[in-house]
Amino acid sequence: IGCNQGCLAGVLGPNARLGCTVNPAVSYERFRGDDKLVKVEQPRKVLVIGGGPAGMEAARVAATRGHQVVLVEAQPDLGGTLNIAGRAPARAGIRDIAVWLEQEVYRLGVEVRLNTYMDADDVAAEKADAVIVATGATPRVDSTMVMNPGEAPSGLDLPHVISSNELLTDANRNLGTHAVMFDDVGHYEGIAAAEYLLSKGLTVTYVSRQASFGALMETAATTEPALQRMTSERFDIELRYRPVAISKGEVAIAPTYLPADTNHRKVLRADTVVMVGYNKPNREIYDALKSRGVDVRVVGDAHSPRYLPTAMREGNLAGAAV
Repeated sequence: IGCNQGCLAGVLGPNARLGCTVNPAVSYERFRGDDKLVKVEQPRKVLVIGGGPAGMEAARVAATRGHQVVLVEAQPDLGGTLNIAGRAPARAGIRDIAVWLEQEVYRLGVEVRLNTYMDADDVAAEKADAVIVATGATPRVDSTMVMNPGEAPSGLDLPHVISSNELLTDANRNLGTHAVMFDDVGHYEGIAAAEYLLSKGLTVTYVSRQASFGALMETAATTEPALQRMTSERFDIELRYRPVAISKGEVAIAPTYLPADTNHRKVLRADTVVMVGYNKPNREIYDALKSRGVDVRVVGDAHSPRYLPTAMREGNLAGAAV
């Protein structure tokens, strides 16, 4: 995704800046890059909490500078959300970034602790000189409904209403035969969820508040190929709509620009409802450490849920700053 997003200066116009997901120094070569990293005279102990792309990049850069780095991850594997994203159809290659980062982390001698959850007291016991929090974000199905704030649909607590993370990680889930996928963001996550459902043989309706399919991915030349793969009598798109009521077996949707009780509602069959909204940052440990006066930085989705290039850039800058 990153290269498509970043390397389109010619498409986006003369003021666009070339960029790269894997190498945050692109377009900033005078100021950033591994060749600009200066070895420290007095190595510090740096604790990185979270082994997703932001955490691994922070650990890689800090270790390159000569610090003693400890990287802790609550899950049994490094990679974070990239491990989930790589399960989407036509997207396995996104994990290549995680594979390279993991290889670099081990090559540089970073101490990696998997299956390790830490709270503020655990961090204090480590006696680290600096802490970088890269704990990511938690998917939420209680969509904030960007165009209709305060009007979350009823039925979000039903068991067949799930996040895209749950969809991609639970291979044994009974999805039924019909699904509705609501995309409140417009990035690749919604495309991936819809394509995954189609690959499982379901009839899928993609619902979005946006005026186009995968609106934020159009400049990355991504939406057209996705639509070509997904074109089928089992796939339908409802734009400028949002769910207003979810019940067992169906979803009522209404235009974003009309009240929820409008008579312009549509009722869609839905054995599974997938909600793609803005996630909740996991920054509790950062707030706790900050209140204790710890030298701590927060990067990636733990700071604010955004996208992979931003996570890599913030991890890189944090690793260079400690």
